[in-house]
Amino acid sequence: MEFINNTLNLQFNKLDFNFGLRYSFIFLLSLSLNSYLFGINISLIGALITLLYFIIPNKNIKVNSLSKITYIYLNIILVTFLGYLATINFVLSLLINLLVPFVIVCLFSDETNISGYSFYYCLFITIQVTGITLKMFNLHLISTFLGLIIGYVFNEVIWSNNHKSKSSDVMKLKKYFVISLKSNYIKFKNGLNLDLLTSTFAFRLSITTAFSFIFWKYLNIPKWYWLSLATCNTLAPIHNQINSRAFKRIKGSIIGVILFLICYFLVNNLFISSILTVLSILLMISYIPCKHLTECYVFSTYMALSFSIVSLPSVTAASYRISNVLVGCFIAIIFNKLIFPNK
Repeated sequence: MEFINNTLNLQFNKLDFNFGLRYSFIFLLSLSLNSYLFGINISLIGALITLLYFIIPNKNIKVNSLSKITYIYLNIILVTFLGYLATINFVLSLLINLLVPFVIVCLFSDETNISGYSFYYCLFITIQVTGITLKMFNLHLISTFLGLIIGYVFNEVIWSNNHKSKSSDVMKLKKYFVISLKSNYIKFKNGLNLDLLTSTFAFRLSITTAFSFIFWKYLNIPKWYWLSLATCNTLAPIHNQINSRAFKRIKGSIIGVILFLICYFLVNNLFISSILTVLSILLMISYIPCKHLTECYVFSTYMALSFSIVSLPSVTAASYRISNVLVGCFIAIIFNKLIFPNK
């Protein structure tokens, strides 16, 4: 235990358990309710979107009113539909994966908020990974809406200290559309200026996404989306951050695999294993506000492997995870050097 703690350098004093408990509760409540109504396949995607919406630090999507959450829900519908189209055939997948990440980065990020794209980009790739069919589309949108309402009620009403003092004069939805249309046109136009950090990153992310989500998927590599996610999520808007992100991802993934295998072979009780999976979700979320990437990757790896052993032997899943993360990080570093490198 001391070896693992020293290797991982866990800093429990910097864990935000209040944050972790809140959003783990929202995730599990959304998952449970939607599982009862629609089944696990639909509910898992809706719960993940709810989780991503509330845990990704992003001032562009922080909401305090139902009109804003409605506006963002309409964006979710659009991005979800584009993610669905990207799974239909090779040509659509290529075109959409080249276009959508570029537009998302341009519209939701700027020089002062370079991570503004994160939520919608994660949503876009999640839809492709999980595979939404046309028959599932309507149920998925209802499931997502229920998840967002659950999050809104708990986060903005029950847990909010100042919700009673909020102005009752809520901005109209129309105003958000007018403001966003004007600003989005300017942002998209500026996105073609390759002297801007946001623009070069948008191009780099689009090319990398198209390559990862087409090449590996159509080669039918086992757990191809782990490779794609490792590649795309290792890229960073700040050019020289990628080596650090790659190292943290590899380190966290290796330790997460070790922890998972130890627990898998020592714990034979299904109930305890389920508790450990829930605990991994809690710890992963609790580390996010402190931006401890290594620890986040440890517990996200544990969580991913916990779900993967439904269809794969534990050691096989672990080997896929390690190999895909290693290759994905390596490709991200190469693409970072080849596509609009630093001058």
